Amino acid sequence: MTCRTSTLGIAVYSCEECGETVHIHRSCKHRFCSRCGSADTTKWAKKTLRSLMNIKHHHVIVTLPKSFRFLSKINGNKIHDLLFRQSAESIQDWFRVKHNLRCGIVSVLHTSGSDLKHHPHIHMIISGGGQDLSDEKFRTLKGDYLTRQQHLGKKISKGFNEKLIKQYGRGELRTPKNIEQATDLKKWLAKVNTKPWVVSIQPALDDINQIIGYVGRYTKRTCISEYKIKQATDVIKFNYNDYKNTPKGEKPRIGLKEMKAVEFLDSLLQHVPESGYKMVRYYGMYNSMYKGLIPYEMKYEGPLEAEYLFDEDMDWGEYEYLRKMQIRRGKPDPLFCLCCQRSMKFQAFEYHPSNKAFEYDSS
Repeated sequence: MTCRTSTLGIAVYSCEECGETVHIHRSCKHRFCSRCGSADTTKWAKKTLRSLMNIKHHHVIVTLPKSFRFLSKINGNKIHDLLFRQSAESIQDWFRVKHNLRCGIVSVLHTSGSDLKHHPHIHMIISGGGQDLSDEKFRTLKGDYLTRQQHLGKKISKGFNEKLIKQYGRGELRTPKNIEQATDLKKWLAKVNTKPWVVSIQPALDDINQIIGYVGRYTKRTCISEYKIKQATDVIKFNYNDYKNTPKGEKPRIGLKEMKAVEFLDSLLQHVPESGYKMVRYYGMYNSMYKGLIPYEMKYEGPLEAEYLFDEDMDWGEYEYLRKMQIRRGKPDPLFCLCCQRSMKFQAFEYHPSNKAFEYDSS
């Protein structure tokens, strides 16, 4: 609420030659902030891409079934940890048995759908190849097809249920009142697991900048972007992907949802991650134990999209992202004096804590 307002302070820059002055409102840097999260995600994605194998990757989404979402609400991150672990284990086990490979996985937890309902699911960026477990050589899988969605869904479901029962046996799982012992839990699991888990496996992404788009889009961001909010008064109106009314195979239709302000905030704040909780995790070749084994020639070292616009030897200072973003948009660098052809220098911070938090300077 205080992001880019005078409450957090205003950075004052000026040209030492002509005296032209620029005021920049500071950002909150909170990972759930839709503005700051976007900037940090872009930086993180480009840094992460340098450590990925320069081969095709698949985008896979593992969704926690609706029947389990109540357990997720009352147990929180215990269920999320199970979802993280089992989805990664199932993928790695499939690669080991089918191809004798150690793949690389970047997993990201989302707890919401685009309509802000409780909808836990894992986005996974999975390498289409990896290190051979026999001779330690690296190879890429042929074709764009990974595996059958239903097969992977059954594999994840089986392992998840087994881990859930063990967790209950250790007294670590909260359950509804009608589940009083392990046999009750097993009966309930048998009842709700009649349908396979939904696992979406998308065709391989070959282009390195397309991969970074997916990595950036599904990591470290808040559950709603500012541009989706169409009205913010006593009633909040925002756009969401209306999958329910979208024909199968078509691009999601856009719906408009209305919520009272308190109801909107209540829905939004349930998705704020706990302090220190790891929403992004790495497995296989992308785990810290193995990523150092990826040979230099398999890593991407070329220029990333739009990097050629900038002089990387230049000292961009604290507001590097802001300056580069403006240049990408075709606008002048806000901290570069066009008259004197030199960068402006930082002068001071100004604070106005008495000002309202909602006073936002669009500049």
